[in-house]
Amino acid sequence: MRIEAKRPKANPVGVLMAGLLTLLSDPAAAAEDCRSLIDHQYVVMEISRFDAGLRRELTRRSAMVLDRRGARDFIVAIPRGQDPVDFTTDVASALGMEASSPPVMLVQPDARLGMPEKVVPAILRAVPDERIQVLIGFYDNVTASAAGCVAEKLDSSAEVHAPRVWRAVTTRGLIDRLHPDELSIIRRIEQGPATHRLLNDLGRQAANTDDALQLCEPPHCATRAFEVSGEGVNIAIADAGINGNHKDLKNRMLITRAVSGNRIHGTHVASVATGDGSADGSLHGHAPGAGIGDYPTMGTDITLFDQALSQDGMDVVNHSYELENEDGKNAYRLEHRTIDEYVRSSSYLNFEVPAAPHVYSAGFCPPSRSSSGMCLSTDRWTPTNAAKNPLLIAPADTIGCTDPPRQCARLGSGLGPTIDGRIKPDLIAPGCNDSKTLNQGIRAARGDTTDGYTKVCSASTAAPVVTGVIAVMMEQAERNSVQITLPSTYKAILIQTAVDQTGPSQTGRSKLGFHPGPDGATGWGLVDADRAVTLAGNGARWLEAGIENQESEVFERCFYPETGEHLAVTLAWDDPPGTAYEDMACAAIPVLKNDLDLKLLGPGDVETFPWTLRADSASPYGYSAFQDQPDRLNNVEKAEAVTAVGGEWRLRVNASLLPEPQRFSLAASHDLETCPPKQNERPRRPTVLPPDRQ
Repeated sequence: MRIEAKRPKANPVGVLMAGLLTLLSDPAAAAEDCRSLIDHQYVVMEISRFDAGLRRELTRRSAMVLDRRGARDFIVAIPRGQDPVDFTTDVASALGMEASSPPVMLVQPDARLGMPEKVVPAILRAVPDERIQVLIGFYDNVTASAAGCVAEKLDSSAEVHAPRVWRAVTTRGLIDRLHPDELSIIRRIEQGPATHRLLNDLGRQAANTDDALQLCEPPHCATRAFEVSGEGVNIAIADAGINGNHKDLKNRMLITRAVSGNRIHGTHVASVATGDGSADGSLHGHAPGAGIGDYPTMGTDITLFDQALSQDGMDVVNHSYELENEDGKNAYRLEHRTIDEYVRSSSYLNFEVPAAPHVYSAGFCPPSRSSSGMCLSTDRWTPTNAAKNPLLIAPADTIGCTDPPRQCARLGSGLGPTIDGRIKPDLIAPGCNDSKTLNQGIRAARGDTTDGYTKVCSASTAAPVVTGVIAVMMEQAERNSVQITLPSTYKAILIQTAVDQTGPSQTGRSKLGFHPGPDGATGWGLVDADRAVTLAGNGARWLEAGIENQESEVFERCFYPETGEHLAVTLAWDDPPGTAYEDMACAAIPVLKNDLDLKLLGPGDVETFPWTLRADSASPYGYSAFQDQPDRLNNVEKAEAVTAVGGEWRLRVNASLLPEPQRFSLAASHDLETCPPKQNERPRRPTVLPPDRQ
């Protein structure tokens, strides 16, 4: 048995210099050594085949896989004192792997586990003695004593912020002085806790977009630079027209149209999505490298969709406008059916519109409109779009929120559930006030100047945040050579990575309660650009598949979480158009056409159902979220176990109603692995439908 492996090369000069720097600059830190509390060593292994057998063998040897670093690279904790090369060789031998194709190969750990990959760019750019508030995340197997020891070396007043996360105020110099063994137990150091933001430059941080873009600005870089920026992706802005001469937009305008009248709104929306900050370096959008197409009065005009997506090469469409919402009641109307049709992609009115993600605002009803009778009340305004397949985004702010600060749905925002009980909005994003004391909107380019800016507070400014994030997701997936073909995949990834918002109801906001799981105020939570972009580029944790046969077909994948890990899976599909109706008496008509079911089976076949949102007279919000039955309303389902039992978990997707074949998307917190056959069970072959068999 032979295995290809490289022994880590020590750098005696680097080790000596690091020791001298620590001793000379901080004798107290040098005297305190946390290494005796660390019972594992952390290496990067290249694993070409990662299955249950390998996981069991690692567990038997008191080792564990902690994280993924690349397409085939994993962070593995092995017992301290063992030689990493000998360890990998023994594992391969025990599994009977062939020498010609070794399954496990040690990758040089010194450079791969160094600080630059663990620390966000803002900290790397800081001068050595600049004090920075940070969150320090440790690997799941690190003991509390070891984590506390390392955190207190960075800040003697460090405190626990969350499980395996410490909060500290430290300097780049102190981080530099950590011993490599101490640094190895840290998963990530990031700036935080994030403060609430006032303007578009700060709204990007509320959505975690700057981390996703890996922004570097002068004086740390010669010019502003992004690791990813949406470059190569084209965003269609369906609005009232864009001022393509504004400095933030003009260099990337691909499609322009002469529009009479006010272009302030459309220009502002385009700037939030993809302005590059040429007029003000701090005010770039969420995808500052993306191309822009101007499509005024697009509405549900199928000819314009065909032109944008089939002929002009647009990749994602933003809709920051309201559809009809009579007295706050939103039936599933003909225009919603049309929207579901073109998002999913099929022949429609002699047009073959390509499938593409579409992002809509959830609608916004300020008190002035409420007083005129256009809304039901100042805290209850149903979303203006009852369609199933697009993403519906509500604006977020912190006005009226209690401590600890968090993002909340904006007073007057379109709130769910829909009139037929479906979970909407899908997400919230920064769209309005980001301060408890200052009444500020989101600042972005102004349409009647070439270099001016203005503030807007509405759902219109939240939707382009998510549109920009999708553009960066597309670029990241392309960089990592993974192909996303379904709009539902973007929805699944964004919902999977969103930050759930929880907390009590606020005064004057009886409908704005935030409870665990989905709710009608924040949907599935606050968009997190960094997590979404990372997951989009990791093809091991999402997939696209399909089901053709309702009676016999079951799709399965397996996970192997450690005890106490948070296990979550999101299923989404672009459902066929439902039956349109105008009369609210018809609201009981099922809008869902293909009803897929998601379920998690833990050790002992214990079932975990997806979240459902149901009426609850005992709740102050009028509804509550449960995980106790299948979902019969939504084409998005999310199941999670907050503290999973360690062992094998099975993800199962089947159909309870399937009049036609249906493709679907899955996104998960753990790698989606092929399940081993159960005893006395014949292995199933999953169905993967071609694009023309949705």
